[in-house]
Amino acid sequence: MHKTIAIEQVTLGMYVVGLDRSWFQTPFLKHQWLLNREEDLARLKAYGISRVTIDPSRGLDVEPAAATPDAPAAQPAAAPEPPSPPAAAPPRNDEAFQARFEEEVELARTVRSNARSAVERIFSGIKTGAPLDSPAIRTVVITILDRLTNNPAAMLTLTQLEQMMRLDTDLLAHAVDVCIVSLIVGRAQGLDDDALEQLGMGALLHDIGETRLPQNLLHKPGRLREQDLALLRLHPRIGLAILSSAGPLPSIARAVIAEHHERLDGSGYPDGLKGSRIALPSQIVGLVDNYDAMASNRGGRPPLSPDQSVRQLFQLGLKHQYDRTLVELLIQCLGVYPFGSLVELSTGERAVVYAVNPSERLRPCVKLIADSHGHPYPEPRLVDLAEARTGEPARTILRVLDASVEHVDVLRYCKASTTLSLTAATWN
Repeated sequence: MHKTIAIEQVTLGMYVVGLDRSWFQTPFLKHQWLLNREEDLARLKAYGISRVTIDPSRGLDVEPAAATPDAPAAQPAAAPEPPSPPAAAPPRNDEAFQARFEEEVELARTVRSNARSAVERIFSGIKTGAPLDSPAIRTVVITILDRLTNNPAAMLTLTQLEQMMRLDTDLLAHAVDVCIVSLIVGRAQGLDDDALEQLGMGALLHDIGETRLPQNLLHKPGRLREQDLALLRLHPRIGLAILSSAGPLPSIARAVIAEHHERLDGSGYPDGLKGSRIALPSQIVGLVDNYDAMASNRGGRPPLSPDQSVRQLFQLGLKHQYDRTLVELLIQCLGVYPFGSLVELSTGERAVVYAVNPSERLRPCVKLIADSHGHPYPEPRLVDLAEARTGEPARTILRVLDASVEHVDVLRYCKASTTLSLTAATWN
């Protein structure tokens, strides 16, 4: 039976299943996890959480008298005075919260920019024969992990925006974005800190072999000839050869570089590995690499819409190219309605998905952009669909719309959703 307790009664070892704040007002990727880090307990208090719901069957319990069960137990004849009801949640200030979230996105932007610059230096060094700077790669991964710990929603929002805007010539940005999303999935999968660091290192370096291929091969529009495909499929082996001569690399990272194009059904390359012969971290990076290719401009084709990417990933899981559980985990992290999806609400309003809700995938945070008659609002307004709002209708998503058919420039609203300054200089 779940129990709701005051924040002062929360201790390490408890299994958290709910907070008294919307997920969007906290720095946690999920609102269900084993509380085993002092910094997470400190963040609960720092973000103004006053009541926490725990599951004693999955973690530590509290003394019965100290908890308030979700369903009140029968009282004895001489019952003591009933406990005071939980304090009401503070009034929402959407504008203030949106500004705070966008500040978090700007912090994420700095981390991503610094990571890209570091990867550029590492790649350049390897191309000129310099030793592999493993400490620098590890530092990049740890910095990204730290930002994901502080505000994963902001980091994922920025990454998805950058994927939509990225040109396929940017191998460095591709490496960083695959690393970020792979770490999000790896954390959700429950990998420990050491495995996460190695996963991140492998993700950053997974396409290092492409730096030795003819650049015109990588950017040819349309379908490649068989001889071109055969050469391209050598890049995992080329990458391993480059790094073997550049210096030592952890085993998980090496496996990721070698196996990220292998598929469970044996249809991948370079070795046609099947099933469990492909390491889990390699499967994660391979899946995220494919998602990144769908979500960005690759091979001269425009990116797929967010909902199209999710549907294609699901189909690949059904075909057993990827583990279905892993596909579902990635979709859970991205959201059934990923960032940038154009949706119609039960009120008839149009909205663009602003950030996903990992604990309630059907109720993301959206920007309202038009009323039920299709008239644009003067200013898009932030609404968390998981949060009940006094005096307003309950809103749910009815369907995903095709932005091209609706003539809606989704990217415009995505940009406006993730920056404090909408000046042209911000987006040049």
